[in-house]
Amino acid sequence: MGRELRRIRLSARLSQAALARKVGVARSTVSRMETGAHSDMSVDTVLRLASACGFTITFTAVRDASSSRQRDSSVWLYATNRKA
Repeated sequence: MGRELRRIRLSARLSQAALARKVGVARSTVSRMETGAHSDMSVDTVLRLASACGFTITFTAVRDASSSRQRDSSVWLYATNRKA
């Protein structure tokens, strides 16, 4: 997810600090989300970050078919439809 957040931030030509100000979070939060160091991202924060960059997003959960454990799922973030 972090790579996709970084990609949409850069395509919106925003620095981490500028995006953080628009969303109301610390710059370090944006940095940690982009690098994957912030493992407990809230859906609300991710949606606000994408919206501030002019994107809508789609979440897709992919479950590991070889495991019956629910926690073996991955969540992928896809930026879609840059707003006009």
